[in-house]
Amino acid sequence: MIYGEPFTVVRIYILSIGAVVSAALYYLLNKTKIGLIIRAGIENKEMVRALGININRVFTYVCWVGGFLAGLSGFVMAYFTGLSPEMGGNQLLAVLVIVVVGGLGSILGSAIAAVLVGLAEAFLGFFLPELAILSLFIVMIIVLSIKPSGLLGEE
Repeated sequence: MIYGEPFTVVRIYILSIGAVVSAALYYLLNKTKIGLIIRAGIENKEMVRALGININRVFTYVCWVGGFLAGLSGFVMAYFTGLSPEMGGNQLLAVLVIVVVGGLGSILGSAIAAVLVGLAEAFLGFFLPELAILSLFIVMIIVLSIKPSGLLGEE
């Protein structure tokens, strides 16, 4: 129990899965050769192809990894919401705001933005419940007015 709310072992597993997947994705994209190829292919596909790398195959693998991560997130979310065709629809706006606030293309920025948005929603929901639904936009307006490219986005 944390502040009167049940905190089950399953939630610890889910937090662990999220941390491991985030760290693995960050490591893959920023510390490995394949991550360098992926980032270079996004910037200039023809140059990577000229180096003899089959960039279409690399992007196919990236799509497979993305599909796996989407399936994993659906599996984890099904524990809380149950299975339904529209599950996850409510979170799409929050995900969009988190990616924009974190900075497009920045995994670490998105992780920081997710914590920031979650904390803002929790605090506003507790102190000003009528503004809790606006917490996403309040955080987005504040961050983008200070830094238009997002928290860790490049100009």
